[in-house]
Amino acid sequence: MTLNTKDISLALMKFRSIYVKAIIGLMLLSSFFGMTSLGFGIYSPQFHFIMYAKPLEEPLAPGMTDVPINFTLINANGFTLTNVNITGFSVYPFQLINYYNNTQNISILQWSPGQAISVIYYYNIENTASQGVYNISVKVSGPIGLYGHFHKTLNSSVAILGYARASVQAVWGAPSSPQLVAPGDNNVPITLIIDNQGNVQLSNASILLTSTYPVRFMQNYLNVGYLPPGQPIEVTTYASVYPNATSGVYQIPAEIEYFSTSKLFTTVSIPITGYTNFSASSLWGSSSNPLVVSAGSARQPLTIILSNLGDVNVDNVSITFPQNDYPLHFLQQSGYMGIIPAGLYSETTLITSVYSNASPGVYYIVGTVNYFGEKQTIYVPVSILGYARASVQAVWGAPSSPQLVAPGDNNVPITLIIDNQGNVQLSNASILLTSTYPVRFMQNYLNVGYLPPGQPIEVTTYASVYPNATSGVYQIPAEIEYFSGETINTFITVPVVGYETFSVSSLWGSSSSLLTAAPGQTNLPLTFIVRNLGDVNALNVSLYFNSSEFPIQFTQNSLMLGIIPAGQINEGSVTANVYPNATPGTYYIPVIIHYSQVNVTQYVPVTIYPPKVTLSIFTVPPQVFPGFYDVRVGVLLTNYGSATAQNSYLILRSPFPVVSQSNVTVGAIPPGTPLNISFLINVPDNFKPGSYQLNFTVFYDGGSYTKPYTLTVYPKANLSIVNVIYSPLQPGDTKVPITLVLKNVGNVTAKNVRAVLGTSDVIYPHVSSSNPLQGLTASEASLGDIAPGQEINVTYVVDVSGGASVGSYPLTLTLVWNQTGSFVPFVQNDHFTVNVSPPLTTVLLENPAFYIAIIIVIIIVVVALVLVRRKK
Repeated sequence: MTLNTKDISLALMKFRSIYVKAIIGLMLLSSFFGMTSLGFGIYSPQFHFIMYAKPLEEPLAPGMTDVPINFTLINANGFTLTNVNITGFSVYPFQLINYYNNTQNISILQWSPGQAISVIYYYNIENTASQGVYNISVKVSGPIGLYGHFHKTLNSSVAILGYARASVQAVWGAPSSPQLVAPGDNNVPITLIIDNQGNVQLSNASILLTSTYPVRFMQNYLNVGYLPPGQPIEVTTYASVYPNATSGVYQIPAEIEYFSTSKLFTTVSIPITGYTNFSASSLWGSSSNPLVVSAGSARQPLTIILSNLGDVNVDNVSITFPQNDYPLHFLQQSGYMGIIPAGLYSETTLITSVYSNASPGVYYIVGTVNYFGEKQTIYVPVSILGYARASVQAVWGAPSSPQLVAPGDNNVPITLIIDNQGNVQLSNASILLTSTYPVRFMQNYLNVGYLPPGQPIEVTTYASVYPNATSGVYQIPAEIEYFSGETINTFITVPVVGYETFSVSSLWGSSSSLLTAAPGQTNLPLTFIVRNLGDVNALNVSLYFNSSEFPIQFTQNSLMLGIIPAGQINEGSVTANVYPNATPGTYYIPVIIHYSQVNVTQYVPVTIYPPKVTLSIFTVPPQVFPGFYDVRVGVLLTNYGSATAQNSYLILRSPFPVVSQSNVTVGAIPPGTPLNISFLINVPDNFKPGSYQLNFTVFYDGGSYTKPYTLTVYPKANLSIVNVIYSPLQPGDTKVPITLVLKNVGNVTAKNVRAVLGTSDVIYPHVSSSNPLQGLTASEASLGDIAPGQEINVTYVVDVSGGASVGSYPLTLTLVWNQTGSFVPFVQNDHFTVNVSPPLTTVLLENPAFYIAIIIVIIIVVVALVLVRRKK
């Protein structure tokens, strides 16, 4: 039994009375218990104890921890023991778990004879233990008498009969929902089924996985907990399969840890038996909304349907196409599909255009399927089976509110009903209208957008009926554009069979005196012409409009017309201004027609006409050479438009000096009347021959026009006096020749050169007294042509005035010549100098040496005469 408080109290009460008897009894019996018997109990030679050891968990196995073992001890002595200590300790293979403060003692205050005491100790069993029966021991000690003490080791047998053995199987997915894997599969759930094939429950179990070909585990350590024998435990992790794996069942090494440090080495059987294969199909649009496309279809959704024909799920799937693979142009080259389970399919949609020259048929487009880490080439069939056909019907007004029109109706709304009779939706559609008898459309181009097959689309514009039209149904040619430049030529059925309404048109000026309005014009009469196309007279007709409706500003916002008989017109005028920044064109101005308490709004076309200014430029003379001054540059300013250009001015930008004003105010430029504007420029001699650009810009309200003009400066001859030849001149000399050597230092031939010698009061051409008419031509000489680099002499016979002073006299030679391309002769003045020397007598008389020479001569003559006389 187990000790309690009551037992301890009884033992203390009896302690004194039996103490002496116990000591005497033990001494007498000591010889009787001298031998120890073998068996389940061990007997002390002095004290007799019986001990049983029973594990509370069975069976026991090596490595188990925290195993409770119950020790039952019986006092087999005939006396009561007091203050007994029972102490547990470790005996291989049982390792006693340390207690608080390392105290494994249990104290018993009183232990009666025959009383059973239960004590529980916890042990760890060594890993190295094997199956068998082992002794386990405790110590019993206590006092004997007053001063004695006994202690005894009691042994008992404990069997270790448990063993650990386990196997591990792997299932991809889960046992309730297994799946197959193929090479390249990534992050696939894998369930490990751990079967404890031993006879002992394994606690604190975990499994250590090794990633090796062909499997890579996402976790290397998995906690399991308890592994009861015969009860498989499932744990799940994730793993990937190498892309280069082959089909088969692989044994992957693993390690099971349990208890504290015990280990089991085993292998995991992992099957890799799946395979992948794909097939592809396509459809335009989507499964819920399929489309048909044709040649030229642009930006259409192409749905790719990829089927997984393998027996494994594939994930991270995408498909890629080249950008251009006739007849398709992929605007999106790649589509992501994610996971495709085995036997199922997935879709992705790519925006694709069809070549305009594609023929109807089924095309196989090369694509690449990307999955796991693998690629597979696949051929995707794509059908191009669409065709385009359309018809157009016209309804005046709207289908819900049809109208009739009659000859002369203006600006009547007309609804075009476009019926796509093909099998493909036409996108980016528009219709081009042709104004032909008896209908004139206000718009030649109408945007339609999409034309679904079999679903008529309505678009509305405005049209007028020729006044000379006859009743009937007309076929008006039209062209439908769609996709990106594809066309369908068709006819519009337009009925002209009568109508009641007003039409309002406008014109600048009046019906008898038409004007044209241009940007910036002010205070112009704008006439509204209102036609009553009904069969009753319209009374109290007034027009209302906004005072400012770009590009027109009205000076009044209403106009009273009065009565307009059926089929008749009435008109009225208002004064209007045109915005200076208006651009030429036709504007639709809202006008409210008020009659008989009814308001009808119509958009009246008002045309702003463009000035069309051109410049014609010329020079006088036509060919310009260096040295030309006051060259006239003429500008013919012509307005070929239909409206006057207002507030205009003309600016010249020139590399040459402009003698006149470079900015000329022109004012109004009426249509058809040329204006002549002139500028004067100088072309100095230092300008080299070549082409020079003059820019003329005319500015006017609403626009400007610039015209460049290339002015060619042509080369000219350059005649230079390179030498002057003459004998010394003295006052009073006559008929003295002076020769001038002329050279053409330019690079153009001077033709028909005439040289005119300028005269002065000192030196002048000689004129014979017998032929006084010679004075008319004495200073002129004709030299003919002088080529570049050529030298030519010209000689003049001159007289020197008798009263001329000694010195240098400048003379001018005027050269006049013609040159190819010039209507004006060239004139060039070259200057040279002539020296006049004094007479010889004057020189001698003014020189003292002259007088000395005379004296010497006289002396020589006198001496000679004396010598002659002596000889005689």
